[in-house]
Amino acid sequence: PESGDVSLFAGQAIGIVASEITTNVDSVAGRGGNVAIETGALALASATISANAAGANADAGDLTLVAREAILQSPDSVVE
Repeated sequence: PESGDVSLFAGQAIGIVASEITTNVDSVAGRGGNVAIETGALALASATISANAAGANADAGDLTLVAREAILQSPDSVVE
């Protein structure tokens, strides 16, 4: 089984507040979806961005963050 991909694109800024963007595969084999974010500035406040795989032969998928100006991340935010 495979998870779907998540893509966010914005010309100026993206703010993620008290939210999660995740892809996950829980089976023994399979592929989690890719997470791609591209913007001018990315702000994370109490946020999680992750691509996960639980199975021994599973692939978590790719996590790509592109912020041309800045990434601002609060201490309680997680990117994995």
